[in-house]
Amino acid sequence: MWRITAWNPETGTGRARSESGEIDFVARDALVVDFAEHEPVTLHVRKVAGVEEAYDVAPVAWREPGIALGGPAIPEAHELDSTMGCLATAFDLLSRFGVEEWQGSHLRVVVYPNDWPPPSMPVKVRVDFGGVTYVRLPSTTMRYARCRAFPFEAFAAERPGIRRMFPDDAEAAYVFRFEPAKFGSPEGYVLASGATIVEADANHRPTRSSRAPAM
Repeated sequence: MWRITAWNPETGTGRARSESGEIDFVARDALVVDFAEHEPVTLHVRKVAGVEEAYDVAPVAWREPGIALGGPAIPEAHELDSTMGCLATAFDLLSRFGVEEWQGSHLRVVVYPNDWPPPSMPVKVRVDFGGVTYVRLPSTTMRYARCRAFPFEAFAAERPGIRRMFPDDAEAAYVFRFEPAKFGSPEGYVLASGATIVEADANHRPTRSSRAPAM
């Protein structure tokens, strides 16, 4: 496992260490420019004129594309804390996620423990999204590490690069982002007016009403 031991964003130079030793790299050979000290990374090594160089240096953990670690945070949609807390406990590295139904402005997704297809394993969580105006999720099963919700206007204002991938008329109260575990894996998005837990096993039930307020 390689870890960052030094990174200077002003000069674009850094160093990584593993059990085999240390190696230097520069920003043009990295896939991000916002490394943190001790952060685990992946990289490749090549020899140029007899000197080893690192290239394709990338973080191990997924992070929002194009946003520095110290960049402005998107305000979370705290009115959805119960729903999102329920989803947070359902996702892990073994869970399977899939779209169960999508008709018009209604979307239903489901999280299973680790086996696919159902009904060989019980449902962890089943969630309905209402007022859906945009969906970017895989047509087959996907492993996500977590799901987060943000107010649409704040998300769109602070992340214009990501906002441009949404259709011009795809407005909603919330952006629901499904985040994978590994850097380079695609995240998923749902724009909707709210979310409701419609089914959950005993370990993943919300503690209070999980329906988002009408907007």
